[in-house]
Amino acid sequence: MIAALASAPVLMAFWFAPVLAAWSRMGALQSLFYSFFAVWRNWRAFLVYGAALFLATVLFLIAASVVMILTQRKEEIVQSFTLVVTLLSLPTLFASFYASYRDIFPENAVPAEPPLNAGSP
Repeated sequence: MIAALASAPVLMAFWFAPVLAAWSRMGALQSLFYSFFAVWRNWRAFLVYGAALFLATVLFLIAASVVMILTQRKEEIVQSFTLVVTLLSLPTLFASFYASYRDIFPENAVPAEPPLNAGSP
């Protein structure tokens, strides 16, 4: 618990920092600063997000335990199950990072393309 609490500010600072540095052309310290305070201001949403990830992890561990019991501890099957579930869930996890970034930093969104007939009367 102490390690989780101590690492929380570091995680807050690094949550959006790479994206802010790459897409918004911010410096390293500025992106860490903006990331930390963006997470700080939206702590309720991140608390729900963390609870959902915790619940998903618990469900995954229960499913892995059930697979282990049903297969009588055959390592290859349990490892295959773990790999498949991980590979299926990671794109969703990374998409949620992008969605949270766009929700918190909407002014950095990609501008809409002008219509094709913008100059025509």
